[in-house]
Amino acid sequence: MRIILRILITLIVIMALSACSSGSKTDSSEEENTNNAPANSSENSNNSSTQNLQDIDLSMLGEMEIVKDGGFSFRPIIGYELNISGGMVSMTAPGADSDVGPIFQLMGWKNETQKTNEQLYEQLKNETDMQVGAPGEIQVAGLQGISADISGENNGKAMQGRVVMVMVNDTQQFILMMGSPQTDFEKIAPYFDALVASIDFIEMESLPASSGLESGKYVFTNGNEVKDLIVYEEVVYAATLGGLVTWRLDSGYSMHYTPLDGMGHANAYSVTYCEIPEPRILVGTSSGISVYDPNTGLWDQTSLAPEESGVGASRIDRLYCDQANNRLIIGYYGLGILDLSTGAFQQYNDKSGLLWNAVSDITANGKDIWIANGHKGISLISGEKITNYSIENNIPDERANALAFSKDGTLWVGASKGLMSFKGGKWTLYGSDSPAKIAD
Repeated sequence: MRIILRILITLIVIMALSACSSGSKTDSSEEENTNNAPANSSENSNNSSTQNLQDIDLSMLGEMEIVKDGGFSFRPIIGYELNISGGMVSMTAPGADSDVGPIFQLMGWKNETQKTNEQLYEQLKNETDMQVGAPGEIQVAGLQGISADISGENNGKAMQGRVVMVMVNDTQQFILMMGSPQTDFEKIAPYFDALVASIDFIEMESLPASSGLESGKYVFTNGNEVKDLIVYEEVVYAATLGGLVTWRLDSGYSMHYTPLDGMGHANAYSVTYCEIPEPRILVGTSSGISVYDPNTGLWDQTSLAPEESGVGASRIDRLYCDQANNRLIIGYYGLGILDLSTGAFQQYNDKSGLLWNAVSDITANGKDIWIANGHKGISLISGEKITNYSIENNIPDERANALAFSKDGTLWVGASKGLMSFKGGKWTLYGSDSPAKIAD
């Protein structure tokens, strides 16, 4: 699990446990905390508290999700990794930094004691090492809540975020937290505002007190959501959010691999075949690259990339084995290029010239490497030179999801508005709103 995710979960769980351990009566110290809580005046309100949420653009959000165990519904951010567990929701941005995000966390639960919004704020402020800004009033689904900015450092990296807390009724509470790199906060904040505007509250449903399971080790995964797949020697290898699923085309026999079998993490996002030099299936997971030997059916625990690269602790969104140049190209927080002959490793990110650190796809043409940078455009690494293609230099659609070259050297791009091609320095968009046709 990502470090920043653990930080936000810890903050939420501390508040939940503290609330549940309190007595049913409000003693004098609690009354004092309530009376001394900072006033929700315009003088100390943060920016989000004064914004009219009804005017916010919600086009960045998907279809409504209902979290019955948390007593709320919301619309997830398009393109973010979504995980729902009980009454807790996490959404992680593509290419998020494992230390500082961007990541969003939502949770709803019930207390044994009555609380106020002001008490929730004081609880958060007193029980975290992060800096918590002045509170401001905010309306969430027609209910009064409190919003505050949060900031701090994690592994030497500056993080900035925001939190919204709402007492839905006397005992039911809701919290939404966002954490992001400090430099990206202004870009990520509109997503937070859109999420707040999408929130609605519903009647909570609680899970049974006991599952009835005997003590032991279990893995509960969902192998139905496939993120990537390849076919190697008549076997389909599917990277799923529930592990690696294999399916033999000749017999229909399938296998399902999880960390109990030696895989590094249950969440898999990418898969490729690569000779390193022995034939291996490489699986990009939430915790680095897992190496599978198709001949023995065993997982190799050897780390491919050097420790200082951060690959082993990162989510690997894309893998591209460039066998012709004997290199493995890794899309994680930016781009990594591993020389399979020497072990040398090069890393590229937004600080070294890429448009963004998110990598939605990778392809190569000769020694040139092409990278789809999520919704920021496309980058080309040619030798020591980086060339970026975005709206500023006439790319028709910056949201690039997939890349492939045809035999004539044309780059084809799967984008949000349709299909794009790039040849001879010219971009062409083929889509429902474009006059260009595939047959042209």
